[in-house]
Amino acid sequence: MKFEGEEVDNTRVSLRTYTGPIDIPLAVDEVVELHVVAKVIEVTHQVNQRTGELNRVHVLRVKEVGSA
Repeated sequence: MKFEGEEVDNTRVSLRTYTGPIDIPLAVDEVVELHVVAKVIEVTHQVNQRTGELNRVHVLRVKEVGSA
């Protein structure tokens, strides 16, 4: 994948904070698998200043969370 003629090195995802109900009780240190419904609200390209890599970042707004 290219952006403005440059090869994209990595793709990343950023999930926006979700606060809301969930249909299962959770315990501290428990590892859980969740089903997340989200909408892509932004796509940006950022250069990592340390490595020089070009990252494509997808920002998602979580709409719903449930058990998998």
